[in-house]
Amino acid sequence: MEKTPFENKFFDQLLEETFDHQNMESRFKKEVKGEFLTEAESFIQKNKSSQIIIDYRPLSGCYRAMVKNKIIDFPKNWSVFSELDQARKSHEDFFCFLNEEDDRDHVLEILSQLLQVDIYGVILVRKEVIFMIPVLRCDQSSFFMQSTVRG
Repeated sequence: MEKTPFENKFFDQLLEETFDHQNMESRFKKEVKGEFLTEAESFIQKNKSSQIIIDYRPLSGCYRAMVKNKIIDFPKNWSVFSELDQARKSHEDFFCFLNEEDDRDHVLEILSQLLQVDIYGVILVRKEVIFMIPVLRCDQSSFFMQSTVRG
């Protein structure tokens, strides 16, 4: 069955608007992601002294951190560490903000107990080195709060 010129125009317009909407949505997501990464980089720079360096231990298959003179090993198959491990294997940079809602392996609870502070989240980064920065629960109005944790 052949479509009328009106139907053709209608479907063309519908497709155009659909794809244009997707492009706008994609641009919006990129802008929001860019703003988030800018805020995160600023937070990381301000809190360099709070960085907890993490080393990968191939024999145990764990990511090791020294926190307040205590060693903690995070298995590479734990939630966010499995994603970090994929980035390590493919030699890619990695950035993740782990918050309470996404923390199915209780990483924040473990860190809170070791550091003896209330942690809202943790920023996990892999660039030249792997490190994390705890984000303290001190000001819920700010997405990234000033961290004063000393490892």
